[in-house]
Amino acid sequence: MESMIKNKHAYLIIAHNKFEQLAFLVSLLDYKYHDIYILVDKKSNFSAEVKNKITKVAKESNIYFSQECTIHWGGYSQIEAEMKLFSWALESNDYSYFHLLSGVDLPLASNDEIYSFFEANPEKIFLSLVSEEIALKN
Repeated sequence: MESMIKNKHAYLIIAHNKFEQLAFLVSLLDYKYHDIYILVDKKSNFSAEVKNKITKVAKESNIYFSQECTIHWGGYSQIEAEMKLFSWALESNDYSYFHLLSGVDLPLASNDEIYSFFEANPEKIFLSLVSEEIALKN
């Protein structure tokens, strides 16, 4: 039995298609210290059967779903969706870290490696930014 409460991480996922890959992503993120919040674009073809399949791959994580908003990818509605995910997770639990992903992302390290990295770097914030040159190209 562990003597201290471990830090919890919230994985916030926005998805709109490729639900097989989303299920694979959830299976890779499944970990005793992770909760997974999935916001699915209201316009998508997301069924109860797909939801059930995704839920079944998680053995240790809590999985939460919402399909409350229509998202136009690359538009302001995508930012609104992100803010809804952050608010939803903040209202639900006290997390040490939040990870924002799309439904087609995949982790490049194991859960143990990712978790250990953040445990070794407490109270730090990690953001990826592109250079001005790349931003202008895009």
